[in-house]
Amino acid sequence: MEKVDQSPPIVSITPSDTTIYIPPLVGVRVGTTAGDITVVSGGETVLIPDVQVGETLPGSINQVLATGTDAVGITGWQWKNLN
Repeated sequence: MEKVDQSPPIVSITPSDTTIYIPPLVGVRVGTTAGDITVVSGGETVLIPDVQVGETLPGSINQVLATGTDAVGITGWQWKNLN
């Protein structure tokens, strides 16, 4: 039986006030510098303060905004459309 990876692919995140993730990210992680992250989830803008290096934030995330985000080295997980 072939082993199938059940994890979504990792994507590099550049905070942007215009980029919208479709489908949404299922989580983000800070890899370089701790700081605040501002995201849009379910139409709501949420500031997540003091995210530490190595910390993973699960959730359905449509945007990682440049405004209000000073954490660096952000990556995320996003299921890609397999069609």
